[in-house]
Amino acid sequence: MTDILEEILNDEKDAKRLQIFRKILPIIIILTIVTAIFMAGYNWFSESTTLHNQEIGDSFVQLVSGDYKDKKLVNSLIEEITINSENKLSELASLKLVNTEVQLNDITKATELLENIINKKEYSDITKSYARILYISLILDIDNLTISQENKSREYLQYFNKDSQVFYATATLLKSLFYFKKNDFNFAKQYASETLKLSRASAVIKEQAKAIITLISIKESS
Repeated sequence: MTDILEEILNDEKDAKRLQIFRKILPIIIILTIVTAIFMAGYNWFSESTTLHNQEIGDSFVQLVSGDYKDKKLVNSLIEEITINSENKLSELASLKLVNTEVQLNDITKATELLENIINKKEYSDITKSYARILYISLILDIDNLTISQENKSREYLQYFNKDSQVFYATATLLKSLFYFKKNDFNFAKQYASETLKLSRASAVIKEQAKAIITLISIKESS
């Protein structure tokens, strides 16, 4: 009886860990993308000698430091940087604008902005890859997906098809979560198992993959 109780409690813990991980996933990933883009932005800023670029850089520093509290002013400044800047700061500004909409719980607007980022030919692959990851992460929290949202999610997931790609391990886990959401447990288990085999996958990601497999086993046996 004690063993059964412990098993139930462990299963509940796995479910809670999975739910928490889905909430913090964008934060985990953004540390990587922000570091990469900030390095590019810093290199650009160090080499820049024009007054315009200096003003853009100063404005961006104020923006990310949180000096601006007014939403309209923040959005206006971000859009100015995005439109007028021909460097990696424009990409980071675009992601900042998405983050603002997510904080305001306007997921529709956030996903639209992410689609725009993905379709920007001049944006770097790492930025567009992160945008795909974030789009799928947001979609996973929507109860009833539209046909367009589901098709976009599948398209963005299929983009990650080589283990040499940036965010591949995270994308593989998201594939498992996506199919778990669709109650397609065969594919969910397949991608969770693949995640466990990836040498580049972090311990946190692998723990979530294990939790998915555990939850699938519970559902299949019930």
